[in-house]
Amino acid sequence: MSTNTNNTKVALNSVLEFIKIEPSFASVASRYGVDLSSTMSSSQETYADATALGADLSSLFTKWDELVPSLTDAQADIVIKMMLVEIDNSEEELVKLKASSTLLSEYVNSSIPALQTVSNNIHAQIITEQEEMVTLRANMNSTVSQINQINKELSGSSGFLQGFLTGITAGIYSGLRDKLNKAKSLRSSYAREYVKLQQTSNQKQNDQRVIPQIDSALRSVQSLYTSIVSLENTMEALSTLAKSTEHDGTLIVGTENGKVAAFYRNRFNKDMTALLEWKNVFPV
Repeated sequence: MSTNTNNTKVALNSVLEFIKIEPSFASVASRYGVDLSSTMSSSQETYADATALGADLSSLFTKWDELVPSLTDAQADIVIKMMLVEIDNSEEELVKLKASSTLLSEYVNSSIPALQTVSNNIHAQIITEQEEMVTLRANMNSTVSQINQINKELSGSSGFLQGFLTGITAGIYSGLRDKLNKAKSLRSSYAREYVKLQQTSNQKQNDQRVIPQIDSALRSVQSLYTSIVSLENTMEALSTLAKSTEHDGTLIVGTENGKVAAFYRNRFNKDMTALLEWKNVFPV
């Protein structure tokens, strides 16, 4: 397998994989305003076109294999006519694949910079949230210290009980209870805010790990439209030969009676050999 055919096969596998995992990617991207729906629909269309091309190429290779020297002239004439139809069909499907893969590349080109911006923004937000979490943790610790101090006073560990017994009014005791309740409420508020912020930050850290995966998948998908250039050149040469075959009388008259199949095998051998490189590259 050549570099071009291998790159095409890898790209097609990437398109299929992207189609499978796009829903999970889309949920992450959409949280930050990046819409992958057009890329998804274009990927599906591209893969469908690749499958149609694969089916036509498979039929073409089948007819080529059937064109054996043992055929009678009449049989060879039928096979070559069917083969010419398959060449035409394959060329049409390749044109469709080129168009859909080019559009897919355009969608990818618009998505990648947006994802990079998202990645940068997420990174900045995570840093800010982590700084806020440090502040909240410090506030919680401070509030806990206040609560511990008030509890000591209420329990008499700092002389409050003795003072109360010798005439400190119940209003002071009540004031400490109010202060304690407020401190506990503040601690709970800090804790809730901390947990919420931690959950948000964890989600963004997970998203930050996914964004490069989306970027990598898109870049792999994008390579398809460039990898099939070699196939376009091969198909163009084959199509040109097919069109001349249809109009130069060689469909009807072989070089010698009983050797029509051999004539066509020789006529198409170079281009079909080049095309055989692409056998089994496309899905069927």
